[in-house]
Amino acid sequence: MKNIGEIIEIFIHSNIERAKVRPFWEQKEKILNAYIFWEKQKNYEIENKEFEIQIHRFYPKLKRLLHLPSRKLIGYGLDEQFLVNELYELYSKKDGFVDLNRKINKIAHISDLHILWNGFQTKEGHIVDDDILDKIVVSLKRENPDLIVVTGDITDDGLGYMKFYKAFKYFINRGMVIVIPGNHDLNPLGASVFASGFKIADYKEFARIIMGKRKYIDNFIFEFDNLIIMGTNSNAGINKNILDNAVGYVDLRRDEALTRLIANMSQGSASGNMSQGSALTVRKNNKKKIFLMHHHLEKIEHGILGKISPEIEDFIDNFMKLENAKEVSSFCKKNNINLLLHGHKHISYEKNSSINDKMQIFGAPSTTINKGYHIISEKDNGFIRKEVFY
Repeated sequence: MKNIGEIIEIFIHSNIERAKVRPFWEQKEKILNAYIFWEKQKNYEIENKEFEIQIHRFYPKLKRLLHLPSRKLIGYGLDEQFLVNELYELYSKKDGFVDLNRKINKIAHISDLHILWNGFQTKEGHIVDDDILDKIVVSLKRENPDLIVVTGDITDDGLGYMKFYKAFKYFINRGMVIVIPGNHDLNPLGASVFASGFKIADYKEFARIIMGKRKYIDNFIFEFDNLIIMGTNSNAGINKNILDNAVGYVDLRRDEALTRLIANMSQGSASGNMSQGSALTVRKNNKKKIFLMHHHLEKIEHGILGKISPEIEDFIDNFMKLENAKEVSSFCKKNNINLLLHGHKHISYEKNSSINDKMQIFGAPSTTINKGYHIISEKDNGFIRKEVFY
């Protein structure tokens, strides 16, 4: 007869491959590993019933550590088996990476995938089939980009990141994917502010297995041979009002916080997170600079949404705007940003900035709902985009 400690030791010393997990996850890791080990052993029809009884007794502790009851209470109606498998895979995957030692000639800009962990209808009522990610990957392989950037709303409710990981594994394993979060990934969206804590923790792990650093949820910079790509979390304010859950905000609480993105570059590092430093390196660097965020920086002109009155467009925009757009615009101008890429409004368009005449703005459609994305390349002194539908 084996006790739970022996069960854990059996798993840890077994030949089952497992990735290193961060220290903060150690307690949960042991319990998850014991649970997964039990699942594997059931396939061998182990006769020791006491073994199974021990795990069943331990399962309630597993649920508490994963906050399964809390997650169910916040309105997700989660299936426990799905959540155990999803979190185990998400938190135990090894770090990803971004391959910086190359020239970027062609960028695929995808956005607002709204991946669902169950079912096929998003919170706004759109249909997103389970096989649509495979179709997107087939299309991307045909276009053969050098880099894929995803400007937020990877998920519809903060769950299902492993669906993205498994579908895009070909590109992730080659260091070709950069992601930033959207409001659906981080904000409560009508459940409870308590929910945002789970969402932030889970997204951090997702960003880690894609790009390699747990701090990539906020501000980051990557320098390639010919381009500098900067990204920010435009969902910095967790909104308590359900009507404010789509409103954006870039955290500028510290003096010129975004300008510190390039601090590590000034110390000789090719990429890094926001920290103390000067933006001088970015400002004087002759490489073209692309800035990624989820929310639109400038108001989209009337009529681009289709047959909707200007009054209704203005009303909608108030619930989707970037609250501190002026400060972010100032940052872009100060640091000579050439191209801003965003999602959020599910609208495919391009414009020249009304504030910074040297900056272009490209808005992406929802790659799943609108079944399209952009291929971006340099041309002369700027960038051009090609709309791709699949």
